[in-house]
Amino acid sequence: MLDPYQELANAIIVSASKDYMRAYKKYLRTGEGYGNVMKEERFFFTDWFSILSDANPTYLVQAMRKKCEMQVEEEDDDDIDEKEVEEDE
Repeated sequence: MLDPYQELANAIIVSASKDYMRAYKKYLRTGEGYGNVMKEERFFFTDWFSILSDANPTYLVQAMRKKCEMQVEEEDDDDIDEKEVEEDE
């Protein structure tokens, strides 16, 4: 069992990660909101983050970006498949 402070630190990082991924996906889909992406990303390079975690922030951000890019690409592929089915009908 984790100590309550570590659980709180993990919850803060999970919340920040979700916020970052939400902002990055929006940027990928619309091309808008790059400033929000950068605002969310800055957290991972702060002293506060380094106090909360020993994780490498560069690696973490790269991993989140890759995951978002794959998810958005998958959504685009699903949209294409649906359009092909509609055209075949």
